[in-house]
Amino acid sequence: MSRRYRHEIKFLISENIAQILESRLALLMDRDRHSVAQDYSYFIRSLYFDTLDGDAYAEKLDGVQFRKKYRIRFYNQDPSFMKLECKHKHDQMTYKDIHRLSEAQVQQILDAQAWEVTKNTNVLSRFLLAYQYTSLQPVIMVDYYRQAFVYEPLDVRVTLDYHVSSGAYNKDLFDFKQGSVPVFENNDVVLEVKFNEILPTHIATVLQTIPKTRLAISKFAYCRSVL
Repeated sequence: MSRRYRHEIKFLISENIAQILESRLALLMDRDRHSVAQDYSYFIRSLYFDTLDGDAYAEKLDGVQFRKKYRIRFYNQDPSFMKLECKHKHDQMTYKDIHRLSEAQVQQILDAQAWEVTKNTNVLSRFLLAYQYTSLQPVIMVDYYRQAFVYEPLDVRVTLDYHVSSGAYNKDLFDFKQGSVPVFENNDVVLEVKFNEILPTHIATVLQTIPKTRLAISKFAYCRSVL
């Protein structure tokens, strides 16, 4: 099956501007299915993996053209739906390989018992091989609250990530008591725009109306930098 890359463009905006943008996007796009809170936000926690030498982090900082990173992600503190993702990056284009994990499988990985996890997809097999033979290990936890909008006819997705924070030295996915460290000053918000071939004019026009700064590195890299 051929890999389908998507455009992914990131910006940093102020919290006030993000709230204005939210109100405008709500008139043009639908809410994401994960939006369960009263304010339509949802909580995302991701645990990222890297080698002992920090290869994924270094490649991101160096702007390596082709790169990838693994993470385990779940939503709204609900471990009943957890997934392993391998995110591939080619300049500003991305695609993801995804495999659903059970809570027990995640716990085995966190307990350094990855060999007990059954290999049944290519992405899981590649992850487990890397975990066991190339010193891949959990390195940073990233938390944030997301407002997400979708335009299904052209598979466009616009997200606003608030309160991005790092788990610092805590790598326990299921620990929600330990505090995290904010990574952006003044509660800045990450705006991400994802689309295939075309960004519709009516959405592009709204995005052009706000002040924003192109984001050079990812939330993963920002969180690594606070250590």
